[in-house]
Amino acid sequence: MRHNLVLIVNIVFLVGFTLSLTDTEEWFDAGNRYLKNGDYEKAIECFDRALELSPENDDIWYNKGVAHKRQGETDIALECYEK
Repeated sequence: MRHNLVLIVNIVFLVGFTLSLTDTEEWFDAGNRYLKNGDYEKAIECFDRALELSPENDDIWYNKGVAHKRQGETDIALECYEK
């Protein structure tokens, strides 16, 4: 019985982690599309959503910094690069 409970808990954890990863990737990809098209505000919004799910992701922080830099917000860009 205890073995089954541990197995169920592990499965729930792995499914939740996978869903979170997919959401992070989707927000990151959307942000990159907006960044490429020059819609920096929308890109930043998407990167912020991705960072809510994966706050330690260096690629997201970097691209968010790029979006801020292209808007002329150098100070904010530098903060993003440092994270």
